[in-house]
Amino acid sequence: MSLADCELHGSENKHTVSGTLRRAAAWMTEQGCGPVQAVMSDNALCYARSDEFRDTLTDLGARHILIPPRTPRWKGKICVLAWSGRPAGRRGSPRLSV
Repeated sequence: MSLADCELHGSENKHTVSGTLRRAAAWMTEQGCGPVQAVMSDNALCYARSDEFRDTLTDLGARHILIPPRTPRWKGKICVLAWSGRPAGRRGSPRLSV
């Protein structure tokens, strides 16, 4: 079984990704999934170099998996989840923060 949480924001920065991760972790726990064990993301600065995002991961007890640069097959896993949560008629590239 797969479960994903997706939010769309006007910007992707350390505050939005950290807040989204906290809300997603709480929601997944409510769904009976247990604690978040790992989070996979691309190498955007808000994930790779943000102290706030790293602290959020530490608080959750989750490890961070950064996808290797120029690896479309890994990035595709993230994008499929992001597109599945996209509202109808929405244009542009969605971002998945979880």
